[in-house]
Amino acid sequence: MAGDNVFVVAADEADFDATVASPVALDEHEDAPDALSDQDSVRLWHVDEDADLLDAMGPGDLVLFYRDGRYVGLGTVGATVHDDAGWAAETLWADATSALLFTVEEFAPVDLSRAAVHAIFDYSANYYPSTPMQVPADRVENSVAAIREAVVRYDRQE
Repeated sequence: MAGDNVFVVAADEADFDATVASPVALDEHEDAPDALSDQDSVRLWHVDEDADLLDAMGPGDLVLFYRDGRYVGLGTVGATVHDDAGWAAETLWADATSALLFTVEEFAPVDLSRAAVHAIFDYSANYYPSTPMQVPADRVENSVAAIREAVVRYDRQE
């Protein structure tokens, strides 16, 4: 069910900073997908060639951004978009080639160790997530709002 799922995705620094940490002003770029045409700006990310994962994402689902052993951001999924023309890869990103996009709402930067976040999902401190991935439902014991609050609270303490 949308809004109840948690996803972990890799966040390479340059592309992440350009399109998630900072919103993209769509009026500055031609030929954006029609699914984005009703928005002035958008935070945008992708799942690398995993259409099943993108199809599992829905509005309000939590997404955690992971890079180099740390969690660097969180947000909720807005819209999912199949960018068959490759607009985002050609226009916005240096390294990404995926046509499977999602918008990010309620973005918050964080800087958390892998162990701090994994404790929420009862993973070992040494667990390395494969990304992109959906956290299995049996490891998501709290609401997305409660998990988000816990991550933000850990971030303030670390």
